[in-house]
Order: sequence, then structure tokens, then C-alpha cells
Amino acid sequence: MTATMTASVQRDTVPDNSLAEVLFCSPLQPSDHPTAQQVQAALLASWHAHHEQPLECTAELAADYGNDPELACTRMRWCLQMVAEAA
Repeated sequence: MTATMTASVQRDTVPDNSLAEVLFCSPLQPSDHPTAQQVQAALLASWHAHHEQPLECTAELAADYGNDPELACTRMRWCLQMVAEAA
């Protein structure tokens, strides 16, 4: 993560799966072919938009995909990959 990201999001205390949920709730798309810096910026923006509460992203995902969770699988795998690569 960038210095800005680590200042707001303690990478050591927020698990990758929670960061992936935060990224999932951002407008960033695989078709954007984002750089690590773009992923970090999207994470930070989404983190602040959800009041620095990863559970808000979890709730948003559940509300949006609760009835059809398989629809979210591809995007979540991509988000997990992007979080790992941006670390």
C-alpha cells in the first residue's frame, strides 16, 4: 500500500478479504486494467466512502448479491488478486 493508504488503512489490522470487499464496492473494473496505484486509490476512496468500516461493504455486498452470490464470485476473485498485487 502507499503511504497514504497505510496512514488511513492499517494494512496489518485489516485482512485482505476485508480490503477485497472494500475494493468490490468501488467503481474500479477489471476492464480498466488498473495499476497498483489505481487499486490503492480506489481502496482509499471506497474505504472513506464506507466510513472506514469494512462491515459496511460486507452489508452492501450481502444486500446486492445475497440472492445470487455466484454472480459476485468472478469480481471477488479479481478483487482478492488486485489487493494481493497492490500490497
